[in-house]
Amino acid sequence: MSALLSVEGIQVIYQRAIVGVHDVSFKAQAGQIIVLLGANGAGKTTTLRAITGFLGLDDAKVGQGHILFDGTRIENLPPYETARGGIILVPEREKVFPNLTVSENLAVPVAYRVTRSERMHREDLVYEMFPRLAVLRRRVGGLLSGGERQMLGLACALVSHPQLLLIDELSLGLAPIVLEALMQQIVRIRDELGIGIVMVEQNAVAALAIADYAYVLENGRIAIEGLPQDLRKGDQMQQSYFGGSGASGQRSYRDLKRDARQGLFDG
Repeated sequence: MSALLSVEGIQVIYQRAIVGVHDVSFKAQAGQIIVLLGANGAGKTTTLRAITGFLGLDDAKVGQGHILFDGTRIENLPPYETARGGIILVPEREKVFPNLTVSENLAVPVAYRVTRSERMHREDLVYEMFPRLAVLRRRVGGLLSGGERQMLGLACALVSHPQLLLIDELSLGLAPIVLEALMQQIVRIRDELGIGIVMVEQNAVAALAIADYAYVLENGRIAIEGLPQDLRKGDQMQQSYFGGSGASGQRSYRDLKRDARQGLFDG
């Protein structure tokens, strides 16, 4: 079965000189949650922007490699074309219009090739998935809490009927209990709607709890990849990245990859 999204050896170049991402490759299937992990500056958000076409706003482009969505090449297309094709981004910041109410925010996204009844059904669905939004439907976005804004950002993406949902730093500024609830809704979105999901996250513990597969980026490259249960294995992985006790210092993902090859994460 061919992948819904296939990122093949892309290199992202800023201002025709600065390389932000080097030779990144990964795949995502429909109905699958893929997680991109890594520290600040690792290239996670740049990779999402390359998929959605928002690189042009930063005088950047995909200089090498290909991005295929449902079998069609999309690298360097403008954002409106990728959105029309079914790729919707929930950005890290500025997820909602602060001067519009919750219901008005939900009315803004344009869903291509969707009938009015399908649109209304999806709005009903997101209110059912996020009942807090139903209570707050007349409140302006600027008065919502951080968790409520995240809910509304996800809801606005869903009313656009995406085939592929890209989520940038869902955990940013959220209390653990709020994040856990939102992560469970991500699982529900995958299971009930069959949408492919690519998440960029720094909270590895929360992300790996729901992921089907994960990639760790370092310095613009994929340093390590694997099933969540495999990435969680081993004391050194726990200490270096997942908050295990007794860590003597932060180690690079290349060190972790080397140790994995030497069998240090076995058992």
